[in-house]
Amino acid sequence: MGHGDVFQVYQGLPPVNVLQLESDDGSVHITVPSDQLAIQLHERPVPVVLLIGCLTAADIPPDMKEGVASLIPQWMRGVQGLAQALVNSESGVQLAVVRVYMLETTDATRFLNAFFKESIGNSAGNVEAAVHAARLELRFGTAGSYSCLLP
Repeated sequence: MGHGDVFQVYQGLPPVNVLQLESDDGSVHITVPSDQLAIQLHERPVPVVLLIGCLTAADIPPDMKEGVASLIPQWMRGVQGLAQALVNSESGVQLAVVRVYMLETTDATRFLNAFFKESIGNSAGNVEAAVHAARLELRFGTAGSYSCLLP
């Protein structure tokens, strides 16, 4: 689980886009700046990156909801910037599929399952068709979910 963010990582330089990875219980955070992630991906190139869990909406303690809500615009800029930084780098990433709004963990899992099923099945290699199938899964597969309505 995790989210994009904009952090002051390097002293004396402007903030950079980062990926904030979290443990399942949220007690541990690992900050990965976009330039370091690009280096990791350059050493293990992948053409497509999925950044669909900007922030999972599950189990946010009530006393933290207001603080989390105030940070969402910054996190949205962070994940968008992270995706763009990867595509613009020499990481080998040609396409980044980005989810910029909060997403329930169960919906993220449904999205990933449908995406990979489609991308290795009927539409092998067609990322656009796989994203479309995953969005349809969210729209018709999760009763009462708002996730299918947002990019």
